Amino acid sequence: MRAPVLLVCLLSVLLPLFAVGAPRPAAGESLAADGRAGVVRAVQGLARVRPDGRQRHSPLAEKDRIFPGDLLLTGGRGAHALELALGPGEVVLGPGAQAEVLAGGLRLLQGEAEVRGTAAAPLTVTGPGGFEQRVQGTLWLKAHAGRAEPLAEEPRWLKGYRAASGNEWMGALLATIDGREVPLVVSRYRADVEVRDQIARTTIEQAFRNTTDQRLEGVFVFPLPAD
Repeated sequence: MRAPVLLVCLLSVLLPLFAVGAPRPAAGESLAADGRAGVVRAVQGLARVRPDGRQRHSPLAEKDRIFPGDLLLTGGRGAHALELALGPGEVVLGPGAQAEVLAGGLRLLQGEAEVRGTAAAPLTVTGPGGFEQRVQGTLWLKAHAGRAEPLAEEPRWLKGYRAASGNEWMGALLATIDGREVPLVVSRYRADVEVRDQIARTTIEQAFRNTTDQRLEGVFVFPLPAD
């Protein structure tokens, strides 16, 4: 008889009660009207942009516009990801990524990314070491130590990002079952917030259900907001 097992994860986070930076203009005009290269579809954790010719970085949010020459950066520690719509194509940057926006494509400078293009409108992706490819399907790419190279399989952080995308603040537990990483179902979720001196201390309790008859091991992914 299978006995369901609950795995409980406790997470305590200190979050300041103020917003940092001003949002960039929301998307609305056509590409031809404002010269943008694309828009931000989703942000997990921390993502920033440094516009061409500027010295300061600004936080990115959903529906922000991005332009050719923008330098995009994601947080390096924790669950961070930035999902973009570049014309008809799509790009997802992983933790610790740096990328420059191009007209009709992207230059990956550091970290990992998923790039999707179509046969009708391929995305041009470049990287260190002279890497360049017109993407008409799906490409997983890694830039590290002065060179860029394709990845043979979907990165682990991307699986965690997609598992949490239904409710990005729920977190996800990727368990290894029969050699595959499978997100477990959240059976219980509780959040308690205590506010003292302008600081919110948030304690989150999560339980994940194991529907197999074996002990499981996996990776717990929990995205944190900026700052």
